[in-house]
Amino acid sequence: MANSKKNGLNLEPDMIEHTREVVIPHVLPILPLKNIVTLPGSIVPVIVGRASSIQAVEYAIKNTNKIMFVTAQKHPDTEDPTIQDLFAHGTVCSIMQIIKMPNGSLKILIEGLQRSKVAELEDNQNFILATCDVVPTAHKTTDTELEAAWRQLDTIYQQYIKFNQKIPVDMTSMARTFRDKDTITDTIAVHANMSFDDRQKFLEIEDLTAKMIELAILLK
Repeated sequence: MANSKKNGLNLEPDMIEHTREVVIPHVLPILPLKNIVTLPGSIVPVIVGRASSIQAVEYAIKNTNKIMFVTAQKHPDTEDPTIQDLFAHGTVCSIMQIIKMPNGSLKILIEGLQRSKVAELEDNQNFILATCDVVPTAHKTTDTELEAAWRQLDTIYQQYIKFNQKIPVDMTSMARTFRDKDTITDTIAVHANMSFDDRQKFLEIEDLTAKMIELAILLK
């Protein structure tokens, strides 16, 4: 399929090579989603049809190295959401693939990179542009409490994978560091069968021990 162009932009149907070691701009266009909560590590196909959202994607292509702030609408029936209609917590995502559809909409594939939160709105008329602060995973408990939560999650995870073949079997055995546990916890959550509300609640938890405990409860 040949590349399509709109307003001088290359809309590439081929997969774009992506690295996680990416510089995240401080000011990002916001892509609101209905009934979808993206998590770090998730890869989600999205149909972008609203004019404002298409312009946000085009802005990301031209100005932010295909990086966007993706967050969910509080009510899916809101057609033209303002910042008050969106969750402040979302995920910085990279656009991995872009396909221009015949009806003018875009089909994009996004990868969740990092938890983030809207800090301040920027002056923009066509779509929502905001200053977004990356939310790093915190370690607010003792190492003993962290390891106890990890063992609990691992035990329930081993039981859960017997009923859910979509989740990789040997992930937890690879955990060696705090970052490993953080990444694996998010990966388990990505594949877990959770409701919209539970997924948003999980996204907003900053402390790793609390994340693991919450995920273990949801899996159980």
